[in-house]
Amino acid sequence: RYVGSVVAVGGDTVEVTDGAVKINGYTMIETNIFYETYPLEGFTQYPLTLAQDECFILADQRKGTEDSRFFGPVKYSELEGTVISVIRRNNL
Repeated sequence: RYVGSVVAVGGDTVEVTDGAVKINGYTMIETNIFYETYPLEGFTQYPLTLAQDECFILADQRKGTEDSRFFGPVKYSELEGTVISVIRRNNL
């Protein structure tokens, strides 16, 4: 299983370049992501326009992670649920 954020949905065009994510030509401003987002060489090609039944998922930890930059768009039928709350604790 995998947890990530849906950043684009069917019909959107996604581009990942030089540390930024653009959706439909607009740069995403992510105040809770502390790493720049770079494309992964040899995987997803940009710009990428999503089919109506697809979404683009990015992990919060952008370095060393596999997300739609690696495995491409995800079909809605492959989604299993929605995270509704996150609890973070120290010293677990």
